[in-house]
Amino acid sequence: MPIQWFKVWVDGWLDGTIRLELNEAERGIFIDLLAMAARSRLVGIVCAGENYPYPHEVLAKRLGIEINLFNDTLKKLETQQRITEDQKGIHISNWEDYQSPQSVDKSDQTFEEYVEELRGEFKDIGDYDDQFKKFNLYWGEGKKKLKRPKLAWRNWLVNARKYKEEKNGKGRQNNRGIAEQYETPEEYLERYKKSTSNTSIK
Repeated sequence: MPIQWFKVWVDGWLDGTIRLELNEAERGIFIDLLAMAARSRLVGIVCAGENYPYPHEVLAKRLGIEINLFNDTLKKLETQQRITEDQKGIHISNWEDYQSPQSVDKSDQTFEEYVEELRGEFKDIGDYDDQFKKFNLYWGEGKKKLKRPKLAWRNWLVNARKYKEEKNGKGRQNNRGIAEQYETPEEYLERYKKSTSNTSIK
């Protein structure tokens, strides 16, 4: 049954990696897909009905955008594992985990629990535990303190994935022009530290 509203994690939307991975137009398309998936007969899937996916041209026209922009954005969203697409339609990844009325409020989730939760999502980066050791070593030196450890850890993993793709010749240009090349996790955290150096960290 269609639902009238859907959830958006405010910190993740405003400060998360989506700001680095998608430009303004692409973020607009993604949020529209979320709304369409919420209103769908098969909640969580953008489709006209069971086993009736919308043609891309129809969706692009409905959103008022060029078909090339729509197709390119879908490819990027699928690469980032935000969506999948098959003969049923466009599936929003992890819809049940984050959007169902029965989904659990994770506001009290510990950092350690969050680290374990992301293990499956980032299994493609290689040695997950080794990345966590590097993360702890980086932030354990000196007087550096994390204001948002969960967000910093996710960003670290995203940059580890980008760095691996870059080494394998699969890197994609950052759409927001923040950097001409992808950063290593260590380089990202160095930039993160500088960006918060004038901010009160608790």
